[in-house]
Amino acid sequence: MQRIQQLIDTARTRYHEASPRARITIGVCTLLVVFSALALTFGSTPRQLEPLLSHRELSNADLTKLTQHFKAAGLEGWELNNQQILIPPEQRSEYLAAIAGKFESHSYSSDVDSVLKNGSILDTPTLREMRLRNAREKDLARIITQIPGIEEAQINIDDHQQRGLSGRKEMTALAAIKAATKSEVTLETAEAIREVIAARFAGLERNNVVVIDLNTGHTFGASDSNYNASNLDIALRNYERWWRGRITNLLIDIPNARIEVGLYPVESPIATTSPTVNTVNATVSVGIPDSYIQQVAESRKAISQSQQQAISQQIKENVTELLQGIMPVIPHTTLNEFTVHVATILDLPPQTETAAVTVTGMLRDAWREILMGILISACVIGLLRRNRQLQTSTATAATVSDTLNANTNHSVPNSPQMEDPVFISQKNFSGTSVSRNVHIEKPPVIHDVSTETAAELTLKDELNALVDEAPADAADILKKWISSTSS
Repeated sequence: MQRIQQLIDTARTRYHEASPRARITIGVCTLLVVFSALALTFGSTPRQLEPLLSHRELSNADLTKLTQHFKAAGLEGWELNNQQILIPPEQRSEYLAAIAGKFESHSYSSDVDSVLKNGSILDTPTLREMRLRNAREKDLARIITQIPGIEEAQINIDDHQQRGLSGRKEMTALAAIKAATKSEVTLETAEAIREVIAARFAGLERNNVVVIDLNTGHTFGASDSNYNASNLDIALRNYERWWRGRITNLLIDIPNARIEVGLYPVESPIATTSPTVNTVNATVSVGIPDSYIQQVAESRKAISQSQQQAISQQIKENVTELLQGIMPVIPHTTLNEFTVHVATILDLPPQTETAAVTVTGMLRDAWREILMGILISACVIGLLRRNRQLQTSTATAATVSDTLNANTNHSVPNSPQMEDPVFISQKNFSGTSVSRNVHIEKPPVIHDVSTETAAELTLKDELNALVDEAPADAADILKKWISSTSS
């Protein structure tokens, strides 16, 4: 602490002794250091933003309305990107509350309303019906895109009037679905889409609806499709969700457990009189993370490998016994085989993906920090060099002063000061030389006490001192000396 205080005092002294230009330079460097530290602290980590209305392209009018509501609510931190509003995830509730009841996007408005509003009395019934059907298709596609995992959807409906007396109208539908990134259209999702489309249009049967996955090219509901589902398949898929939910609630104390269940119809070798009874096989697979087993082993202080294996085996047996107590019972079906699989999975920590950072990209992203670092380094080096020069000059001056003091002490003896008599030779008028001893007292010479070196005074030095201190006496002495020399 004393060393730090000494450095602070030294820096303060150097600052007060520096010139105004040096002080300005130090102030500018200090500001640069502060701003660099703030930039490195608050500007290095990019913000994570997410769309406010995902998969919706907003018009300019919608963007203007939303931004006005945000400003009125005092919300900041949002950004505009490709007709989307990006907001911080932790403030989503605040943004939704700001536009609740005040904003209705055109993406959520019905196209049927616009068709009815913009209709004309000159339109034919056929044209009016075609416009209404197209509007219903767009509304239905908009509803389907709100299903999790669906990014785009397009619905096409067509009808055909059968010939004959009945004049029955037959309708068909095609749903082109594009799943979101890293997801696919499952059989369960496709069947749900078929049910929704059939329920939207009167007279449209579910068997006449075909769903195609634009990412994979798989079709659901086609006559030659391998992904057709009967009523039993749909019932089994629904029961799988219910069964998986029960198992998840049972194993809720095991974090990150992997649970998969399956119900598969099989042909029964035994002929049954009732055609409505089917036979199914049930399987359930559970993966227990190895980290959970290690945690249990540590709590039980199991150190050896054999003890850990015993604990792992005990956990598997307990889970198997629990799962066997939740046997699937499906109406109008017979359970043929029920299999339980429990295993351990290695849950290694995920490796962080480090993108290849080029020198150009690094310079483009961190040029401010690099410039600030160079300026700070130059300032520190200059201060250190200046301090070193001052220390060197101080040491040199001290050495020279010590040397002069030593030489003066050996060469100049300490003797008391005595008054110097002045002898003036005068000649009388008769030619005899008369010698008079004129004693003139000099004013005391004030010596500087702070002067460490004393040099021997000469007659010239004494005369100069006498002129400075007693000019009248000096003038009298000079007149007498001149008159004596001239006679």
